[in-house]
Amino acid sequence: MYGFVIDAIRKGCFKDFNKKIWQGIVLNTNAPTDFDHNVDYDVAIFYEIVEGATIKLKYTHSAVMQLFGRWFIHFIHEEWKMDVMGRRPTDFFETWNDFMEYKASEYQNFIYDIFKVVGENDHGFSLEYGSPYANMGRFSLGIIDYIMCDIYKIDRSNLQISSENLTVTHDKNSTPGFYQLEFKKSLFKINFDNQTFATIGKAMVQATLVDGISSKLKSSQILRLFPCYLCFNKSLEVLYAGNRICQSCPDILGANLSDMFALKQPFNGELSYNYFSENLKITYILGPINDQGESTDIEESAKLALRGQMILVKTRELILFLCDPVAACFLNKNNMFYISDTQRNTKQALISRVCLKKNLLEHSLDVELENVKYREKYAATVNKDMEIADALMNQIMPPHISKIVRLGKPYGDTCQTFTDATVLLSDMVGFTTICTTIKPMEVAMLLNSMYMTFDSLVDKKKSLYKAETIGDGYMVVVGIMEREEKHAQQAADMGLAMITGLKDITLPFNNDIKIQVRVGINSGPMVAGVMGWKVPRYGLFGNTVIVANFLESTSLPNMIHLGESTYKLLSQNDEYVMKPRRKYSIPDDLKTSKIMGTVKTTYWLCGKEKYVMLSIGDDQSKDVIECFDMMQNNDDPEHLKPAKIVEVVKANAFDSSRKMAVEFKSKYCSIM
Repeated sequence: MYGFVIDAIRKGCFKDFNKKIWQGIVLNTNAPTDFDHNVDYDVAIFYEIVEGATIKLKYTHSAVMQLFGRWFIHFIHEEWKMDVMGRRPTDFFETWNDFMEYKASEYQNFIYDIFKVVGENDHGFSLEYGSPYANMGRFSLGIIDYIMCDIYKIDRSNLQISSENLTVTHDKNSTPGFYQLEFKKSLFKINFDNQTFATIGKAMVQATLVDGISSKLKSSQILRLFPCYLCFNKSLEVLYAGNRICQSCPDILGANLSDMFALKQPFNGELSYNYFSENLKITYILGPINDQGESTDIEESAKLALRGQMILVKTRELILFLCDPVAACFLNKNNMFYISDTQRNTKQALISRVCLKKNLLEHSLDVELENVKYREKYAATVNKDMEIADALMNQIMPPHISKIVRLGKPYGDTCQTFTDATVLLSDMVGFTTICTTIKPMEVAMLLNSMYMTFDSLVDKKKSLYKAETIGDGYMVVVGIMEREEKHAQQAADMGLAMITGLKDITLPFNNDIKIQVRVGINSGPMVAGVMGWKVPRYGLFGNTVIVANFLESTSLPNMIHLGESTYKLLSQNDEYVMKPRRKYSIPDDLKTSKIMGTVKTTYWLCGKEKYVMLSIGDDQSKDVIECFDMMQNNDDPEHLKPAKIVEVVKANAFDSSRKMAVEFKSKYCSIM
């Protein structure tokens, strides 16, 4: 038994139950996990699955076989478009054998079940079913029930099926692969209101040829020989048509051929009596037309399309078009044409074409699905790359600015004026000297260690934005990413954290190098925007930035130099400890500058009072307070001699919280 039969049952179980039920059915069988449609499996596996289903589903053996029959025909129906096999149930069963014969040519040594209609009347028909396998009567009953009720929509309450079994013994050598030597036959009597029998019977004689076309054959005999034909005169009026065509096109008799069809093949031909009579050896295709009388696509149209050859009847000045529907007609459910409507010798070819067409459509669908999967995978990759690119752009410039750049807008649209923001600038003390004593790669490692420390501090606050780095210089601005009322406080906290964070940096190539920075902070209005299109840079401009640069360049190691505007903003908060730099004077060459001439007093940011004072225990606070008073009373920090702070740090007598506070003060030891 070929794999596609058992696999149909497996898929039916998935549809009506679930995968877990199927696994329980085949648990104690030799059935593989998946069935290859092209492999001929031992039929014993089928019977093992039947027994497993009776136990798992708790159904009788007969009920399981009938259920398996329904699952099998449902799979066949879905896979090979069985609803085009016949106009009526009897037509379907007669065409079934042709379909199975086609499958036998596809699967080597495939032995299939046979249906044969042995009688029909107004009350139903008798059907003989033969199978090479034993006990398949109930299986065939499931097939018949599905065809009658699911395909032809016959009410099950009005359907009666009775059967009797016949046994025909076959020679052992003549039936290789049979599970048993007995060929089982069942005769089914299917009773229902078979109204189509009388209708079709009348249609068989509806289209008859006039006497005289043939002196030897009766018109009824020609009708049976050619169930698909058209006969028209010089004016293209359809005088006669085959019964099958009349069933599909009831209005075709008396109609003009040009009102029903367009000439599809040959493409340069002419739909006329003279053209047909002069070109008899050509294969013609008459395709459908739309409501406007224009030719339309065969596959998209729900109307009939015919392929065949013209025969000239000179004595009557008629043309007989012997034809069959094209394969595309059977793939459209709306055209009401069936394979059983064709002649016997063309059924195999049409079945082959329909199945081939369906396979091509499935292949096209599979290819399209693969393309969709590829496009989805490609789109996911592109989206991921876009996310990486966007993240990189957001590192180079603020997100709202990078969005403007990505949209291709003029760079002038990126320029903004900020009325209230704070700039922090820092550079490394003695950077030029350090570079002369270490290798270039070590310089890169040194700067990277410092920058990564500062970057981690920037990431902690959304309002902080790293504007740029130039050499050993590092610029941070607060108040341009989002409106921030405490921009000066956050810049001050950033400066304090930068100096503190440098103490944790260790350089493996030289432990003697101690990184120190000068910091300058200034607040006020400024302009920011992207400059240039080659390696675009988001820059800050204005007097506020120029003064901040001056404050940074004139600061001292590990000291924070404040402008007057920043000092005023920080003075609103009692936490910050600041001291004027009274004795410092602006150089003469800068006093005449319109910008620097406005700088009169600058300040030192010494720390946060509660951070310095309140974190120290009572027993040690006197030493720190005394040193702090020394700093307050001196004109400039470079004159400090805080020996007691040094002793306190070396003593390491505090716990972790106290030690952090004292270590903050140790930055002043570097300037002694």
